[in-house]
Parts: sequence; C-alpha cells; structure tokens
Amino acid sequence: MPWAYLFGLGLLLWAACGAVMAFGRGLWGLHTALAVHLAAAPALAFLASAIHKLIAPEFDPKMRAAAMTALIILLDAGVVAPLFERSYAMFRSLIGTWLPFAAIFLASWAAGILVSP
Repeated sequence: MPWAYLFGLGLLLWAACGAVMAFGRGLWGLHTALAVHLAAAPALAFLASAIHKLIAPEFDPKMRAAAMTALIILLDAGVVAPLFERSYAMFRSLIGTWLPFAAIFLASWAAGILVSP
C-alpha cells in the first residue's frame, strides 16, 4: 500500500507542477513561468514526500525520492512532451526539466530524512 500512496502523491505533484506551468505561461510568459516552476517543484515535492513519510515511515528516503522523480520524468516523457508540447524539446532545457527533476529528487530525499513521523 505504501507504493500506491507514493504513486498517488507523485501524480498530484506532477499535476501541481503542470498547473504552475500551464497557468504561469498565460500569466507571466514562459521565462517567468519556468522560474516559478523551478521554485515550486521542490517545495511541492517536499510536501508530497513529507505526507508519504507520515503514511509510510519505514520507506527508504532515497527510494522515495528516486521513485517520485522517476514517475515525474516518465509522465513528462510519456504525456507532456508528446501530447501537450508535441515535441521533446523541453528535455533540452536545463531550467525547464533537468534542474526541476534534480530539485524534486533532493527535496523529496530531504523530506524523507528531516520529517519525523
């Protein structure tokens, strides 16, 4: 059951990050939306991972971080790029993908270490 909760929280994290980008583009333009996304992604990942830590305290922090990050990458590659962006160009962007992925991993790992059940 901990994996199901992790999957659900990962989906929520992915959707929240997607909402930041979707609404941010319209409100501020692409460059500012990317900067806001880069700040929001680790904050949201910390929150999702902290919730998971409270639900499943025995789960390894690195495994949680890796699984959460892998899910986000797979959803971006399998849904966002082909269906919404209609291009994989987003994966050439350091600020658009790679820095948020790294920040999600680190924030999730930090939550697994710092949050007390």
